[in-house]
Amino acid sequence: MHDTAYAIGRSFFACYVQPEAAILEIGSMNVNGGLRDFCPAGSSYTGVDFTPGPGVDLVVEQVAKLPFDPGAFDAVVSSSAFEHDAMFWVTFLEICRVVKEGGYIYINAPSKGDYHCHPIDAWRFFPDSGVALCTWARLNGYHMTLLESFITQNDAEVWNDCVMIFGKRAYPPVTLVTDRHPNIMNVRIWPDIETVDRRVGRWP
Repeated sequence: MHDTAYAIGRSFFACYVQPEAAILEIGSMNVNGGLRDFCPAGSSYTGVDFTPGPGVDLVVEQVAKLPFDPGAFDAVVSSSAFEHDAMFWVTFLEICRVVKEGGYIYINAPSKGDYHCHPIDAWRFFPDSGVALCTWARLNGYHMTLLESFITQNDAEVWNDCVMIFGKRAYPPVTLVTDRHPNIMNVRIWPDIETVDRRVGRWP
């Protein structure tokens, strides 16, 4: 996991995830650090992936059919995985199913970067991606709200992150991830989610 993905994942957990939460990670294989590092005290953490390895609690054949009850998790997180999902929009609906009402979804996926197949590399995500996924969820009966989204500008490496945070009948906390990372661009913040702040900053 590259540096900004790791830092922003830490911020999401600090802002949105309470102690003793039930957390699910999609694409949980630990490669140079993982989101599990930020799991709050007393929480339960389940990591799923297609192959066994560090950070993987459960191997699944497809993420679009998860073996969990509806509303089983307080938070569902995924970092650097959606680009490898042939049908990420189907996976997103399954994530919406297993997150509870009042819960949150965190997705970090590349907005640019080199080709890297695990086992495929199919997608890059742009400023309207969060709005589109939210609309797709609502069309399929899930009351999702886009709470924050933005793109990072990573001058030191090939990656830019597209960060999207959703709530299922849930509202954002007092301190947002965007408050902790001012050097970002194409920012959307609830409730004025249609307005895009096109500020361009620099990561130090």
